Amino acid sequence: MESSGGSSTGGTEGEGGASTHPSPRRDPSSFTLVEAAQYGVLRRCIELVEEQGASVTRGDDEDITVLHWAAINNRLDVAR
Repeated sequence: MESSGGSSTGGTEGEGGASTHPSPRRDPSSFTLVEAAQYGVLRRCIELVEEQGASVTRGDDEDITVLHWAAINNRLDVAR
């Protein structure tokens, strides 16, 4: 008999059922710069960078930059 032995994430839920990725149904005005880049919310990216001084060169917890997230998720407008 095979035992799973580990946790089965199988999706985007973390411990306690909390989502580890923002829901596209969430209000984009609450997105971080990384989340806005992942979902292609250009207006939010511009707001965070130009009006609030967010850094586009700082990596997230995994040291992945906003440009990388935009590219990974095929968000060409954000990457530009």
